[in-house]
Formats: sequence, C-alpha cells, structure tokens
Amino acid sequence: MNQGDVDMRLRGCAWWIGAAMLSLIAQNTLAIDDDQLPPIMPVDDVRVGMKGYGLTVFAGTKIEPFPVEVISVMRSSFVITPPRGAMIWITCTDPRMLESGAVQGFSGSPIYLWDDGDPNDLGKDGRLIGAFATGYKWSKGCLAGVTPIQQMRSGARRAPDELNEQQAASRHGGPSSAAPLIRAVLDLANAQRLPDDATWRARSILQLMPDANDEHVPYGRVSSRHAMPAADIDESVVASPSMMPVPAGSPYVARLLAPLLEPWGLTPLAAPGVSIGSPPPDIDPDKLEFQPGSVLSLPLLLGDLEAAASGTVTEVWPDGRILALGHEIFAAGHAEMPMATGYAHFVVPSQLMSFRLAGSVQIRGTVVRDEFSGVVGMPVEQYRLSPMIIGVKMLHHPQRKYNFQLVHHRDLAPIYAVYAAMLCVQDVQALPVDNTLHMTGTLRFPEDRQIPIDRLAPQSSLANIILELLPPISAMINNPHEIAMLESMDLNLSVQPHRTDARLVDAHIDQVRVRPGQSVDITAYIQRYGEPTRAHHINVPLPANLPEGQYEVWVLDARRYGELRQTTRPHRMRTNNIDELHQRIVDIVSVRDNALYVAIPKIQPALAVGRQELPQLPSSRRKVLVTPTVTDVQPYVELIEHRIDLDFVPQGEAHFQITVKKHPSAS
Repeated sequence: MNQGDVDMRLRGCAWWIGAAMLSLIAQNTLAIDDDQLPPIMPVDDVRVGMKGYGLTVFAGTKIEPFPVEVISVMRSSFVITPPRGAMIWITCTDPRMLESGAVQGFSGSPIYLWDDGDPNDLGKDGRLIGAFATGYKWSKGCLAGVTPIQQMRSGARRAPDELNEQQAASRHGGPSSAAPLIRAVLDLANAQRLPDDATWRARSILQLMPDANDEHVPYGRVSSRHAMPAADIDESVVASPSMMPVPAGSPYVARLLAPLLEPWGLTPLAAPGVSIGSPPPDIDPDKLEFQPGSVLSLPLLLGDLEAAASGTVTEVWPDGRILALGHEIFAAGHAEMPMATGYAHFVVPSQLMSFRLAGSVQIRGTVVRDEFSGVVGMPVEQYRLSPMIIGVKMLHHPQRKYNFQLVHHRDLAPIYAVYAAMLCVQDVQALPVDNTLHMTGTLRFPEDRQIPIDRLAPQSSLANIILELLPPISAMINNPHEIAMLESMDLNLSVQPHRTDARLVDAHIDQVRVRPGQSVDITAYIQRYGEPTRAHHINVPLPANLPEGQYEVWVLDARRYGELRQTTRPHRMRTNNIDELHQRIVDIVSVRDNALYVAIPKIQPALAVGRQELPQLPSSRRKVLVTPTVTDVQPYVELIEHRIDLDFVPQGEAHFQITVKKHPSAS
C-alpha cells in the first residue's frame, strides 16, 4: 500500500470534522432525545417466546437478517438503576447460525422484536431491544445474550463529554505498571524454552517496576465479566462477552500473541491473507456507511499490513454517533481508538467458538466511550498515531521496507509494535533453521528520549523480537512516573543464514600478582559454532591508584555482565522520574551481545545517596553518612570494566583471583 492509499484510508473524504467544531458537536448531541431516535422495546416489555430478527454481515458488506426468539429475561437485583445488569437471552434459528453458534465478530448485531399485530416479515418492523453480545463456548445451537439498548444509550449520552480535549487528556489515567505484561512475555518465553541469555534484558526491565515481584497483579482488563474462571470450573459453562477476532498472520504468530491479546478480549486468528490492508476492489470506500448491522472495524495497526479488531454496529444516531458491540473492549470509560467501516470475508464455524474474518475499509471517526454496555463512536478525529518504518534484509531477497501507523493505546501499542516487526520479518519466508537475527534501530518517546536497539541474536525465533522490543516500550508507557507514548519506531531486521554463537571453553591469567597501574593479561579460549577453538588475548589495565589487596577477576558474556552490574549497583534499579527510568532502560539494552566483558569488583565499597554515586569518599565522610539518621544511603561496588568487541556472540564465564601489591617481588 502506498502512502496515498494510507492517507486516503486515514482521512476518508470531506466528512472529517475539525477540532474547532467539537464544541458545536457536543451542543448538538446533548439536544438529542428519545423522540429523535428509533423506537425501542424496554426490557420490562420483553417476554419469553417473543420473536424477531437480528441484522449482521455474514460476508462482504451485505446486511442480512436472521430470526431470533426470546427464551429468558434476566434482571439483576443488586443494581441501582434498572436496566443495568439485565440480559435478554435468545436463540437464533437461522441454519447458518445453528451450525456456527454464537459468532465472534457478531457482537453489536442489533436485535429487534415484533409486537403483537406486526406481520413478522424477517428484517422488517419490530422494535430494537439491544445488541447481540455474549455466548457460551461449546454450546450446541445458537444461544446468545443481548445487552439492552437502554444501557447502551445511557453510555452514548455520556460521549459528548469526551470531546473536550483538555478533559480527555486527563482521562488517560495515572501512572501504572508494565510488570503484568512483561511477566506475561517472560511466561511466553518460558513456554518457548528460550534460554536465560534471551530473557535477561526483559527480566532486568521488569525489576525497574515497583510491583516487579507481585504476581497477584492481574494482566489484562480487570473485569468480573472477563475474569478467567477458577481452575476447577469448565469454561464451557461460563458466559462471557464475545471475544473480538483479530487477524494475526501465521499460526505461529497467532500462538505467540494469544497469551498477550486474549486477556484483553481479542482473539488472534491465523489468517495470513486478511492482514493485507486494502479492501476488495468491488467496494467503494466513499459509499460505504455505518448502518445497524454493518461491520465495525477498530484498526490497531495501519499501513502495508493491517491489524484490526471487528464487531458490529447496533445503532446510528442523527448526529453520527455510533453504538456498537454490546459489551466493553477495555471498560476504561474514556477511549481514543479509530473506528472504520469494514467488510467480512466469511464466517468460520467452529465447535469451540465460531468467528468472522473481517477487515477495514475507511476510518470514519473515533471510539470515544468504552463501557460494559458497549462502545460509542463519533465522527471526529480524536485518536493519535505513531509512524513506524521497518526494514528487512534476508539472503536471496531484495531489501524490503514497510510503513505503518500505530494507534496510541497504553496496553496494546507495545504488542502491536512487536506484531508489525514479526509480520515483516516473515512476510516472504520463515526464519532459517540456522540463523542470526540482527536488530538495529531507534525507539523515540516524548522530549527527545530515545532508546537505541542493537541486538545480535543467534538461533532466533519470532519470540526473540517480542523479548527485545516489548519490555522497553511497555515500561516507558506504563510506569510509576508518567506516560511516555511511543512516538516513532525505526527498525531494521537483518537475517543471516548462519549461526554466530560461540562458547567460552576455558581461560587463564598470565600473572596472579600485579602492581597498581599494571595490566592483567588474560587468554580466553573460544569455540565458535562449527569451528575449532581459538585463543583470544585480553589486556586489562589497572588504575594506578588501585589499593592493595585480593581481587576477583570475572570474564563474562553479555547476560552475566548485565546481571553483575545490576547486583553491584542496586541503587540504580530505583527510579524517581521518567528520565531516570529512561536512562536505566538505555543502560540495560545497550549491553552488546557480541562482546566479552572483564569485570573486577573493587574491594572498598562505595556509597550512593539516592542515585548519586560517591565513589571516593574519605572515611570521615563515610561515617557521617552511614548512620541511622541519614536515609536513602546504600553501599555499592565499583567495577573496573573492560569490553572486548567481537564479531560473534560468546556465552560462558571464567573466574580468577589476583593479588595487587605495590612491590609484589618483596612479599
């Protein structure tokens, strides 16, 4: 897709309403009352046995009716304002739905019931009762719960408040934590049996979060309606809002994304073709409008490849307000997600849970309200996008470059930034069995904060991309200090069809007794994959003022060196503001893989006050600071450090002891 196509789909036609008109829209929407809207059937008028129809799209853009019958009306007894908490249960007797059962993607399909005396013509007459919203897994036939339209309209009347941009800015919420998502990523890495060398950066960034070790903090939307059932409860007997299907490319990508997206009510589907962003040629984007029963697409990633969740429009108000889904996306109240007209490829019947594959056509506004009863969209441009450029170089293929726009969302943006990279690297073929993935690029955040990416990963899988990109992005967005959304990402992925890993077989030190200012000479024996062992000579100069004593000498790979820095300088793992957090993340991700590190801990502990290091304090000053009356003082260990850059990735460690004396021959 070229940039012109992207701009067309982002901007649509002349219907866009500028920010200067938002207050006028708010005034007009506040004036809408029930007399201006189609008639509805209140929950109290619904009776078991009443019949009617629903509207939805089975394929393409054609809205089709399907017959329904009410089998139960449930009213909650503990809510304050009826009909909150009510649910109308229906059966759908259309042959297609008897085969498929409740379909993910049909959420929001409007349901109408006939009054006595209506001719009962399918698709005609009747009063709107609500939106197709929920169902059971594994159920036979088609049993669905309907969210009453009264609840949905109540949320729609709150939508104009979201048009005040200054108020909206405060609704993004306060500081949060990336810890639950990073833990989910590490669980994924564990399931993929990735080694510690692949996960140490993610584990280190996790430790920057105050709740790093609190595994009771749930990942995903915290809602009793979406909470996972207890381990001893069969999910097939738990009714929950219909998940929203999202194309995810290959089956492997879908499996990787499932534990990250399903807690948010999104089902990744293995559907390679539907990730392509252009609609079928027989669809005129400018003529396709939102209607009750039409496809509602919620793009999360736009550009050369697309990812979008999909549902169905329930009701369209005269001012262009859209009511949809009949259940929440995140139930966060305020929302800023683009909404687009859409089309359906087809419905996939499944014994577990059927789903509809759909795609976007043209963005027509913003979802501004997200409640348990559904979402509300308005014809305004109040979402934000971040550009991403991803280049891919693979043997026997020309270099490729992809352009994307990433939707701003605190929880989903990190996932879909990684999703884009995974799709690009395997757009043409899978990674070779023997490979080295070289990731380079820059992540940019507000106020010119940048995180460089330079990762050399032998024997990589797509999970390695998740581990390297998602934790730093998520930590900058969700942290105890402030929200720093990803503003842009430039990434290059170079795939080499050979391994660059190596093993530190052995090492020895030439002299164990040295003087201050002298060099420590080390010979490291390293065996690259498929090659014989070779000697590498390392020369580490010692400071001239190094005190006499016994010293440990460590020869380390990247992971062990990074972990040693973390344990010897624990004060750096506490951050007081976003700039300190940013710098610490940069420190972690900047440790080169293709290097050996020599680290010699100094024997005299230093002190840090907060994050300020005081390495050479006189003993009198140390005594003053190390007292119960002085807080935030912590000892740390200084390291004499030396890095040896290599063109391969070594793994392993070696350890020695040396004696430093000014006159070693005299002892």
